[in-house]
Amino acid sequence: MSVEGLVSNSLEDRASTKNLAEQTYRGTFFFMGWDPHFPMKHPATCDSVAICRFKKKLCLKISRSAPVCGTNENRIKREQLNENTAFIDASPLYGSSSKDLHKFRDGTTGFLKMSRFNNQMVLPFDQSKCASKSSCKATFTAGDIRVNLFIGLSSMHILFTREHNRIATALHRLNQHWSGDRIFQETRKIVGAEVQNIVYEEFLPKILGNSMSVHIGPYEGYKPDVDPTISNVFTTAAYRFGHGMLQVE
Repeated sequence: MSVEGLVSNSLEDRASTKNLAEQTYRGTFFFMGWDPHFPMKHPATCDSVAICRFKKKLCLKISRSAPVCGTNENRIKREQLNENTAFIDASPLYGSSSKDLHKFRDGTTGFLKMSRFNNQMVLPFDQSKCASKSSCKATFTAGDIRVNLFIGLSSMHILFTREHNRIATALHRLNQHWSGDRIFQETRKIVGAEVQNIVYEEFLPKILGNSMSVHIGPYEGYKPDVDPTISNVFTTAAYRFGHGMLQVE
């Protein structure tokens, strides 16, 4: 698979799922001895310095995904809560909430916010992670907080953000009577359609091969009765295959 294919896998993976950490007495961690606790076993012998240091600790803090209401009760298995939309809707650009949308939209215009860096238009910088505005050069902010995981993923965010603004410019030129809100929403639908086309016409055929026609088949129109939810089995196990395809060199 090409580099673009691997990046597409990472982008769509992060677009579809994001777990919400459960809050406890000290933020997003569980501590042994407190309810709800989640004890973890450790080796009985010290095979390394790290394990010896670990054995001296009285508690082990871990992060755990928040459950969906009603699960983990009455013999109903616990299911994680997905904070992202499960639809292929370019949510890494726009976020999955109204708050995110207002954060990344450029005011009331039809454009997404961008910053100029080395005479190139890039994503806005996350000023909250910077010691000062003058030293903020490497951390981007986008609709998905994992935008900075690796440069390939960041570049895809930049590419589609530029694409949004390119389309918005063209729509404004053709429809100068449109409001900024209509330009933004129409552009957002077009960009979402572009991402869907890449997923179903280029990405999935490469992954599924000849079985594409069996498992997916031709598009037969929107079906409102189909549950679009992403299963935890898929996102936490099956869809990890892309990570295993990454090579050191």
